[in-house]
Amino acid sequence: MISGRRRRGSGAAPGLPGDAYGERFLLEAKFTNAQSFSVKLGDLTKIETAAFMAGKIPLFRFGFATGDRIANEWVAFPAYLFSQVVKSR
Repeated sequence: MISGRRRRGSGAAPGLPGDAYGERFLLEAKFTNAQSFSVKLGDLTKIETAAFMAGKIPLFRFGFATGDRIANEWVAFPAYLFSQVVKSR
């Protein structure tokens, strides 16, 4: 589980990027009850840029729900950061 603080009104106010944030990351989240959804380059670029400006790691959290229950959840981040995360362990 990723712990962080939810950002109230995310996307509604300028200067408050991401759906959640933590000490080391800025997170954008998308969940659906459907079998699929589209990931737009603009969404990834937006969270990456905002995270870079804040000195944080950009994360894209997404998942598939059944009713009110999240059945499958994933987290993605830019490939160029993967080696840094693996080396820091």
